[in-house]
Amino acid sequence: MKYVLMLLAAILIAFTGVAAAAPPNRTYTVIFDIKLDAEGKFVSADIASIIDPSTGSTKPVDVKPTEAYVTAAREELSKGTYQAGKEHVFMYRYYNPKFPDRVMTSPVG
Repeated sequence: MKYVLMLLAAILIAFTGVAAAAPPNRTYTVIFDIKLDAEGKFVSADIASIIDPSTGSTKPVDVKPTEAYVTAAREELSKGTYQAGKEHVFMYRYYNPKFPDRVMTSPVG
């Protein structure tokens, strides 16, 4: 019985440690650099920067959105209407790791 209690205590401590180390539920702002052709048609979109608005800073954070998110964001941004004569524009979308393939236009989902 003593060993069973020790095993249960070890499991509880292990799970408690994992839960404490889990990242907080945060929504990040992903800034895209959208490249356009001479007519203003979408050519490509690359991530220019990612920031955490909850910090009150524009300092980039080390967050890597999933490939599913990046693909979905590029698809959405490719459908936009852009002004002719510009080589590129910057647009932002929101990313929450809790929803790895959802491109959000509002920080609340």
